[in-house]
Amino acid sequence: MYSLNSFVQLRLLSLNDMYSFNDKSFTFWNQLSSLKYLRTLKIKYGDSSEDDYAREEKEFIIHSIFNQDFCPLLTYFITRDDAMYRVGEEIPSLLKTTKTSNIKYLTIDHLCLTDLIKLLPALQNIRSFCIEEELTCDRKFYKQLEMPLMHGCNKLFLVLSDDITFEHIEYILKHTPNIKDLTFSISVDLLDAKKWEFLLSVYCPKLLKFVLSCNGPTDDYDFEEASNDFEEECKATTFWTVRGTTVTYGIYPGRHSFANIEVEFNIEKVSYSLLLTDFHIVVLQKSG
Repeated sequence: MYSLNSFVQLRLLSLNDMYSFNDKSFTFWNQLSSLKYLRTLKIKYGDSSEDDYAREEKEFIIHSIFNQDFCPLLTYFITRDDAMYRVGEEIPSLLKTTKTSNIKYLTIDHLCLTDLIKLLPALQNIRSFCIEEELTCDRKFYKQLEMPLMHGCNKLFLVLSDDITFEHIEYILKHTPNIKDLTFSISVDLLDAKKWEFLLSVYCPKLLKFVLSCNGPTDDYDFEEASNDFEEECKATTFWTVRGTTVTYGIYPGRHSFANIEVEFNIEKVSYSLLLTDFHIVVLQKSG
């Protein structure tokens, strides 16, 4: 009934359980350019939306905000749809950003690593970043690393695809040196306590909360063995014990039954001086 152009002073726009406009010219979404004072934008497509069109619209919105300077004062941005992404699929229109955005809280459902790297220069004010469905890998990943770009990020929540490796995780953590709250949902290939100990001790010196979650088949021997190995390592290693780490293994029955292992710090129960002592021990061990 009304154009977004009629609400130039708008501060918050929330569109929940909406459906795709199925408009190749993106007439409605182009009106976001008029919202110069918008601070919060939430877009959640309904389950019955046209997946392909919803995905294209979401990609257009991300491109417009990060490449076209739509909603320049935006600080809170969440976008979600139920479209299924091919592994490693990029946003075709997204260019590497050169301008820092004002966004502090960002939630995206799906994203590939190449697009995340393109967005990094714009995320220097980020405090909380979440990819709640899947961060996927692609074949264009390079090891080149600029200076850490997400210094202010203190909360990171990532659901990782099966193709994500420790090399990719290390690249991401190098950009978040001040992280305090870290949650990963991982594949069984990443259930390696020693590698996580190294990454967290080297790249996350201020970490206070850590959750690692992994699902697997209930009848998978490799998953069960990896879970047991991780738990035994946590019981035997100072890094994990001084942080009050708990390892929980459970089976969830149902139509799609699955097993789950969850690793979690209980750091509020541990004295800070003990943690500092443990951190110095780790550093000495790495340096010889």
